[in-house]
Amino acid sequence: MNGGRLAGQFVEFKLCATFHLAEQIREGLRPTAAEPKQDDSAAPTLSKGEKFALYVLVDSFLFEGASIRDALLQFVNAIFDLGIAESDTRMGASVRTRLSTICTGPTGLEEWMEPSQPWLKRLRTLRDVATHRRPLRIPTAYKLKLYGPEGGSSRIMIESDGGTFEPLIEFTDHTEQNLADLLKTSLDHLRAFHAEWKSRSP
Repeated sequence: MNGGRLAGQFVEFKLCATFHLAEQIREGLRPTAAEPKQDDSAAPTLSKGEKFALYVLVDSFLFEGASIRDALLQFVNAIFDLGIAESDTRMGASVRTRLSTICTGPTGLEEWMEPSQPWLKRLRTLRDVATHRRPLRIPTAYKLKLYGPEGGSSRIMIESDGGTFEPLIEFTDHTEQNLADLLKTSLDHLRAFHAEWKSRSP
């Protein structure tokens, strides 16, 4: 049971780290006043240091958010006493196979294993891009018709799917909320699944 407690703390840590980084991103994206240009537009920009700090925060947010899945798999491994090594590089497949032999019905892990929701697919794709391929594109200097409190850094974007972009603040907000909602749903299913398994255990 101690292993289950530690694994549960790992899940909690990953979620709290994701929340903390989301708040740090929001703090860094508070609207700023930009002086209007001659054509009445504003070009929000970040200093080199600010842009580097933003990249680090976004990279960390993607990493921690996507790794909630891995922490959840370690938790399942512990509470069901599956005996899978923590270092197993195919933890997902191993957990799925062993769970299928002890109980039937939904486990609560399905969406984490094979995402069907666009936001979760996007999160995992962006995490992979930022971790293994290149820095993400986060445009921070382009013309806006508004300036002052309604403009500025609140319109910084992050690359999304197919070469498109979305506001970074909106991406952060909905990803954070969706992760929390999905994790709660998964834990509720796991609780029921675990109770069924315990009732069948000799």
